Amino acid sequence: MTHAETHAETHAVVLGAGFAGLVTARVLADHFTAVTIVERDDWAGVGPRRGVPQGRHAHAFLAKGYEILETLYPGVTEELFQDGARHVDFLADVRFGFHGHVLTQVPTGLQALLASRPFFEGHLRRRTLALPNVRLLGDHEVTGVTTERRAVTGVRICPRGRDRERTLAADLVVDCLGRSGRSTAWLDELGFARPREERTRVDLTYASRHLRLSGTAPSGDRIVVVGAQPGRPTGLALSEQERGQWVLSLYGYGTHAPPADPEGFLEFARRLAPPDVWAVIRDAEPLDDVAVYRFAHCTRRRYDRLADLPAGMVAVGDSQCSLNPVYGAGMTSAALQALALGRCLRGMTPAMRAGKELPKHYYRASARLITQPWWFSVLGDHLLPEVPGKRLPGMALIRRHLLRMLSAAEHDGYLATAVMEAFGLVAPAHRLVAPRALMHTWRPGR
Repeated sequence: MTHAETHAETHAVVLGAGFAGLVTARVLADHFTAVTIVERDDWAGVGPRRGVPQGRHAHAFLAKGYEILETLYPGVTEELFQDGARHVDFLADVRFGFHGHVLTQVPTGLQALLASRPFFEGHLRRRTLALPNVRLLGDHEVTGVTTERRAVTGVRICPRGRDRERTLAADLVVDCLGRSGRSTAWLDELGFARPREERTRVDLTYASRHLRLSGTAPSGDRIVVVGAQPGRPTGLALSEQERGQWVLSLYGYGTHAPPADPEGFLEFARRLAPPDVWAVIRDAEPLDDVAVYRFAHCTRRRYDRLADLPAGMVAVGDSQCSLNPVYGAGMTSAALQALALGRCLRGMTPAMRAGKELPKHYYRASARLITQPWWFSVLGDHLLPEVPGKRLPGMALIRRHLLRMLSAAEHDGYLATAVMEAFGLVAPAHRLVAPRALMHTWRPGR
């Protein structure tokens, strides 16, 4: 049985209520009379959701994402801190090891927000749904899109486990369904070409466990990152979260996967952790079982290079670009894409929004913002010989410069800050090859 549900004036439908869906709905609330978020999960409980399998693992919210968060939700960071989240300087309080080099810990002014994914998303969900024109339709599957003259006009939905389909009419449908986003299949159905996919196969396995430390943080650090390096394609991240809990995430590429059993998990951590970090891990109280998450490949779908796109539909977040979670840029990348969508909407007339101009301009704008985190992710992986695939042009020269810079940044506060600003997406990547950076990196005697 199918019936149509329509809304007066303008209506946007966001598919998925994860981080990308929430920030996108927040942006769209400024431009549409009504915004509906359609989500498969039913929200009956708290904690990690089935729809966010990476929710139990360590997460980072980069400095740029922190800025965006406060722009979209004024005061939300203070709310998070009051409820138990942690607030740190993203270098002074962070021991960051990358390819065998630990950056010198100096104040940068780059703020980091430390909290678990469910805690963080729960606060954003409450703030988003408090908007008078936003509603959440949980426990519903998306079964397809409705179209007219090859333009998307809405979505077909059905309560999970029930055979009762209905239609939500929409002026704009936004795919925030993650890596399994449906936009490419719907383009096929409408007779459009699929976007070309750029892929890096990483075969990454994460294993994580929440802990309560019996003593103080290791050397006062709130995050410790031991990154993978050639010959040892494994890594560790120990991060403080809300209300006194910590999360220990271990990862490995290919056959170097961390074990899921508690004894094997602990032994894997022992082989990676610096002595002071191992001491607190060894004596910590486990708060849950070991959770495992597998990530096969990074994918960037080049919607920006399609000559023709349907009106009425765009993709935001992992639906457009799925990054290696090791580098912690996924949520910030999604926030940047949502802001790009908002800027495009602000600059368009209603007629332009209803046509093909919106997806065309949005994908071009968001592609420029995706490029830096995408290439950081690809570059970081391609520095590891254990990761297969064709290397970037000039990789030998890039590798030489980056490793020399990281070595110098062990003692040079300017370089360490420059690396974290580029990594945190608050500065362009080309700053790392600017004259001052080159001078600090290649100074005689280094």
